[in-house]
Amino acid sequence: MAPPFAGSKFVNDGDGEVMASVVFTGIAKEDAKFLGMMAPLGAVLTDDQLAEVLTYVRGNFTNKSSAVTAAQVKAWREK
Repeated sequence: MAPPFAGSKFVNDGDGEVMASVVFTGIAKEDAKFLGMMAPLGAVLTDDQLAEVLTYVRGNFTNKSSAVTAAQVKAWREK
């Protein structure tokens, strides 16, 4: 239903802001490979929770990207 996390440019790009933006607002993409929608979770996850989720995904599934802090999430949310 969705692209894999392993080695994903989306997951590993920069400091995690792009990935956080998708989690905040959700995303819908329908094509031959991927169908469905990821619901927006910005209103239901705290900054700490979101930082933990992003850090987990960025550091697992063969990814080795840097951790995300709650302070970063707070700054991104305020944008």
